[in-house]
Amino acid sequence: MSRLQADFGDRVRILAVGYTEDAPARIGMFMQVVKPTYPVGIISRADALKFLNVSDGPQAMPRLLLLDKTGKPAASWSWNDPPLRDIGMFPAPVRQALEKLTK
Repeated sequence: MSRLQADFGDRVRILAVGYTEDAPARIGMFMQVVKPTYPVGIISRADALKFLNVSDGPQAMPRLLLLDKTGKPAASWSWNDPPLRDIGMFPAPVRQALEKLTK
C-alpha cells in the first residue's frame, strides 16, 4: 500500500484501520513491521461493518476498500477474494481500480 501511495501521490489517500478488540495492542507491531507511509487508525468492528454495509461473518473482514471522490465505496475486496488472496496478483487489480478512480 505504501508503494501505491508513492506511485499515485496526491491523487489518492491510503488509510489503514484496525477494527478488532485487540487492535490497540497490535497496532504498534503493525507500525514496526509494515512501516506504513499512510495514516493508521482504529474503529470498532460494529462501525466498520456498518460503514461497509456488510453483515458479520467470515467474508466480512478484513477488507480493502476504495472510496470515490465523494467518500462512497467504489471497489471492495475481502481478503478471501482472489486479488488479495493471491499475493502474486496483488496489487494489480487495486492499481487498475485506482487508475479508473483517478482519471
